[in-house]
Amino acid sequence: MCRTKLKQTEVEREWLKKQCQNLSDENKRLKKELQEVRALKVGCIQLSKTATLTMCSSCEKLVKLNEEKKNNIESEGRN
Repeated sequence: MCRTKLKQTEVEREWLKKQCQNLSDENKRLKKELQEVRALKVGCIQLSKTATLTMCSSCEKLVKLNEEKKNNIESEGRN
């Protein structure tokens, strides 16, 4: 009985360890994404003389990368 309980506890510990790592990875990813969004808000979107919104090329690249990442994550979730 004790061995069975010990084994179950070890399995649960490994599962929790894996979940903790997954959450840590997701947290890092979300922090990075937040930094990217904040960078977009800080001043890359500007009003031109014709009063239309323009975006600098580096911000356009970030937006495209974020869209690609989002699409990849969504497609992985469907599998």
